[in-house]
Amino acid sequence: MLNKATWRKPEYMVVGATLGIIVIAVLYLMIVLLLKWQQYDAQIDDIEPKYARLAGLVQSESQLRALEREGRESLESLVYGASENTNAVATKLQQQARNIFSTAGLDVSASQISRSKQRDGFVQINIALNADGSLDALTQAFSEMERARPKIFVSKIIVQPKRRRNTNEPQFVEVRAQLRSLQAGGQGAEEQSY
Repeated sequence: MLNKATWRKPEYMVVGATLGIIVIAVLYLMIVLLLKWQQYDAQIDDIEPKYARLAGLVQSESQLRALEREGRESLESLVYGASENTNAVATKLQQQARNIFSTAGLDVSASQISRSKQRDGFVQINIALNADGSLDALTQAFSEMERARPKIFVSKIIVQPKRRRNTNEPQFVEVRAQLRSLQAGGQGAEEQSY
């Protein structure tokens, strides 16, 4: 049996110190590994919902692409294309509006392209139009504008009745309208005044 005197010998002390250092090093290594494992486990817990979301997106990729295509086609029918020059689009809008009002039976006395504005990825193209004619013709013109593609919006309208000589005559009005349409992105999309 080993007594206290034996443990005090230098060779036993060196062996004991070495074993103590090894035990401390192993404990330290186990603690470090345990902390790293907890850290990686927490990262995996953070990644799992992101991975599940990504897996869901991958599974529904074809559906998302179809919806994107449908949205793009719908947008293309509602606004002018980005590839067209904004000046040409403004002229086209002016001609379309004049044609709608004239076809409905209104006499267009003036139209003017106003300042274009960049807004939320679109160019807002504005025109002012003056016309006169019957109230029924004005109603018909607005019905046609509602069906127009790309869409034409009414920003402001002032309708003033004209005097009639006889109450049996249809009501005639003078119309001043500010109309607008949108262009996706647009070339030369900076603010313009004509």
